Amino acid sequence: METINLYNFNPTLKLLLLMRKKSDLRKLLPPPEIQIYTPELSLPIKKFDKYLKLFNLPSSDFLPITYPFILTMPMQIQLFDHPSILINPLGFLHVSNNMTLYKPIPKNEKMEAYCSIDSTRLAKKGVEIIVKIKLNINREVVWECESTYLKFSKKYRDEQGNGKKQFTFESYDKYDEEHNWHVSRKDAFSYARVSGDYNLIHLSKIFARITGLPTPIIHGMWSIGKCLHYLDIDHHKSPLYFYHVFKGPVPINSYCTLCIKNITNGKRFDLFTKDNPRPCLQGIISEFPLQ
Repeated sequence: METINLYNFNPTLKLLLLMRKKSDLRKLLPPPEIQIYTPELSLPIKKFDKYLKLFNLPSSDFLPITYPFILTMPMQIQLFDHPSILINPLGFLHVSNNMTLYKPIPKNEKMEAYCSIDSTRLAKKGVEIIVKIKLNINREVVWECESTYLKFSKKYRDEQGNGKKQFTFESYDKYDEEHNWHVSRKDAFSYARVSGDYNLIHLSKIFARITGLPTPIIHGMWSIGKCLHYLDIDHHKSPLYFYHVFKGPVPINSYCTLCIKNITNGKRFDLFTKDNPRPCLQGIISEFPLQ
């Protein structure tokens, strides 16, 4: 495994430059053995405080289970910028995150961080790419995440599916809680400033149409942050497991309904938009691993 140190760069500019890259999905099957590494990943306190304020999360000396994903986003961008990984982010869909918080992460702690492509596989609509991120404190793993992405392709795909058994969410006729909100263009820009994710499919009507979307869509991790507020999880507890799947886009100017079901040692949730009877986001957060 080749290890490459994280360097400083403008994530927005780098992301835009990546859109000029030509994709060669054949070279991702299997993926190159490289990882991005930093020995001292530290928290930008001002941005962290803005993240908590944006989602009305309680002030804390510990990171919410979702924040390390945002903290390590530059590592993912640098990974896909590597010359051996020929992929253009256009038509690149974030499918799911499987996060594990093994120990509470103090906000003033410096961490070791690793980011690599763990595996790739053919799916019905293209190539699935599983990115693995890991944070260590004093050489002990405190948080890790497997993020699944889909690169649409007509040439490289498996029409029968890859045979991987998918986790299925239980359906409910009745939930214990419901919460509603409206998604605005301001929300998209606020999240971009906090996260550094200025992907134009969230911000520009013209760019959204170029990529086949009728309107800009809100960041998937904005919706997760919004849900996290209502899930009301104690992040001092560990371990904690958080699995969520992005089933469909949430357009800007949507009205959303979050439905929460209390389960043993955790919570299950579905997020709906007003004109779609199917959930656009499903998740489960629990003190026990998913079966």
